[in-house]
Amino acid sequence: MALLSVIRRWHFREGMPIREISRRTGLSRNTVRKYLASGVVEPRYTKRKSPSKLDDYELTLTSWLFRESRRHRKQRKTLKQLHSDLMQLGYTGSYDRVAAFARAARVKVVVALVMRFLSVYSLRQSRRRSPRPVRDSMSPDRAVSSLA
Repeated sequence: MALLSVIRRWHFREGMPIREISRRTGLSRNTVRKYLASGVVEPRYTKRKSPSKLDDYELTLTSWLFRESRRHRKQRKTLKQLHSDLMQLGYTGSYDRVAAFARAARVKVVVALVMRFLSVYSLRQSRRRSPRPVRDSMSPDRAVSSLA
């Protein structure tokens, strides 16, 4: 985030008052003061972990998504069908949460596949023998034999 460096430059180099910086950035004066007083380069925001209605059904949905990914495209269940199956098990949450969970799971699977491919590819590359040196017509042993 370049905002902190901009705030510091405006205040320390250009001598801009905190009130003007807060007006330009839209941050409160207390926030600008806090950023100037701290030695933090980037602000760290803690991830809020709030309980989800989907937490109790996470393992079930993960196994269903894995099972569906192994099926042929025409035989797969849609996310709406999976959501209705979860509703029959007692899930009271929205379809959007199920769809967001499926998107995140799909990203994790793709990343895992790419990492696996890269590790196998690098292993294959390291197992290859180094190429044999190419002997050109003017190698030292041929040059000596041509002089004799």
